[in-house]
Amino acid sequence: MTEPNLVGTQDRPAARRAGFRWVILGFLGLGTACRLYAVLLPPTAPMLWDHHEYVSWGRLMDQSGFTALYDDTPPLGQMWSPMRQARFPARPDTLHYCNYPPGIAYVLYPKIRLLALVDPTEASNTPTARLIFAALPLACDILLAFGCLALVRPYGHKPAIVAFAAAILAPPFIIDSCHWGQTDSMTLAPAVWMVWAMLRQRWMTAGILWGAALALKTQGILLTPLWLLAFVLEPRRARGVAGGGAAILVLLAAALPFTLHSGLQWFIRGFWNNLTEFYQQTTLLAFNIWYADLLVCENNDATLTWFGVSKDTWGKVFLLIGLAITTGLLWRRRQRHPALMVRFAAVLLLLAVMLPTRVHERYIVLPLPFLICVAAVCPRAWWGVAPLLLAATCQITAPDWLTMRATQWYYVEHRILADLEEQYAALHAEMERGNLTPEQFAALPTPREQLAIDHENHRIQRWATGDPIREWALTLLSLASTLVCLVFVIPGCRARPPSAQPQ
Repeated sequence: MTEPNLVGTQDRPAARRAGFRWVILGFLGLGTACRLYAVLLPPTAPMLWDHHEYVSWGRLMDQSGFTALYDDTPPLGQMWSPMRQARFPARPDTLHYCNYPPGIAYVLYPKIRLLALVDPTEASNTPTARLIFAALPLACDILLAFGCLALVRPYGHKPAIVAFAAAILAPPFIIDSCHWGQTDSMTLAPAVWMVWAMLRQRWMTAGILWGAALALKTQGILLTPLWLLAFVLEPRRARGVAGGGAAILVLLAAALPFTLHSGLQWFIRGFWNNLTEFYQQTTLLAFNIWYADLLVCENNDATLTWFGVSKDTWGKVFLLIGLAITTGLLWRRRQRHPALMVRFAAVLLLLAVMLPTRVHERYIVLPLPFLICVAAVCPRAWWGVAPLLLAATCQITAPDWLTMRATQWYYVEHRILADLEEQYAALHAEMERGNLTPEQFAALPTPREQLAIDHENHRIQRWATGDPIREWALTLLSLASTLVCLVFVIPGCRARPPSAQPQ
């Protein structure tokens, strides 16, 4: 394989090594404190439901058995609302069957058992529930930061400190894992260490880590191109194939109890439906190219067509074209540093959240660890990475500060039209009974005409809130910082690990 053998660094004086450790411990303590504060910070209304869904899936296993995770929608259960300062039953329309791969069961089951010991009601969003369910994502945040340190450590103490500090203190990771209570770091942590193992040609280790990422979240599939690149670079390809096989075995081993119980339901719900059927919207509050499209056309339907091809398909085409171009550019500069695999991971995941449809706002965290690693070694890349971190922070917190988001009309349009048609039919019946003259009925707007009036009123109200200006500003910041990242990440720089430099 043409990657540099990043092993070890030059010997440092004992005092300097001790200072390095104390600096890392200081940042670790600060980052952990910020995360604990974020966990205990009362969540806002938009942040209640995802955490409740995790608790509900755990409750389903607790009540019906470990392997029942994919059998049905979970029980309603109770939620604690910091706004109401009271518990209340969840709405049935907010609960969905589990659409995560089977590895999530091994995470949720012990958490719900622990929560049941502390709180027999198993209510979600209480401080206790949030702390229990955020414990593993918090730990994975720390593993992720140490993974960034390990990737950059061969380039010296200073880049390693920068990478670790940026990863442990970056607000998007803290908000996503501890305030939102999401599980993206449970995929990212093994992904970062997988790349570390690849650079050292530890293929079985890398494969096991990829299997863990695949078993925990569907997004683990995005790492597949990294393995294709490794197959091209590695001269002993059988080892790479064995590593990929190990990943599949880890996934199948995690899925075995569910396969025996309900066949391939775990694959259909955890992978197939997510990739083909779920969330038929161009953007799920991700400020990428499709949010710009949403702001222009005010329609979030990914099944709408351009030139006879759905927007969802166009998003996949854009991603394939973007990957083909950037891969070619990266390949021409494959001897530059940081290592090609790290730069490719950064570009791959960045394009994967900026070009396709159906991307959630929190997926912006996926490329950040690898972008931070590149910027730590090539400081000029901070011109793109720093504003992208700002954009990512704003994007993840968007549910808190957007009062009338652009996606709102898409969600209410069909319901409004159905109500208007029902009202129009009732008025027509009144006319037939003689309670309304034909002239009076003819003067009424049709449902479509009334919908157009309501849409215009909605647009006026949106501009009064200032949300469109904020949305345009954040979309342009996100797209511009992405472009700058690509400009500086793809070429890399001439930095070399001390162990690879001439003595």
